[in-house]
Amino acid sequence: MKMPIARAFAVAVLLSWNSVLLAGEVIEKSKGTPDSRVVLFSQPFCPGCEAAKYYFHDHQISYLEFDITASRAARDTFERLGGRGTPFFLIGGERLHGFSVPRIEQRLRELGISGRSHE
Repeated sequence: MKMPIARAFAVAVLLSWNSVLLAGEVIEKSKGTPDSRVVLFSQPFCPGCEAAKYYFHDHQISYLEFDITASRAARDTFERLGGRGTPFFLIGGERLHGFSVPRIEQRLRELGISGRSHE
């Protein structure tokens, strides 16, 4: 059964609006409390994503994760924020592409986020 064009358009507008709201919410959260200042956009089978998650876990750094393959809103937000590939980070409102320990650590230091290693 086909959806009427007007209703299909309304649904598309609503989904688009929701992704705009989510993008704004993600940006604001990444500027907020220490538990939400690190946001990771990931996807399955992404070696850089797995390395980032391992790094955050190993250094006890809290982060929010959005799987861009599991949620259309996460994918739309990723695209609106300029994501070109995964891993894509939003750390304290700053966008970072790719997993680079020196860049991640520099940004975390700038924000006063220090993780503890399990070493």
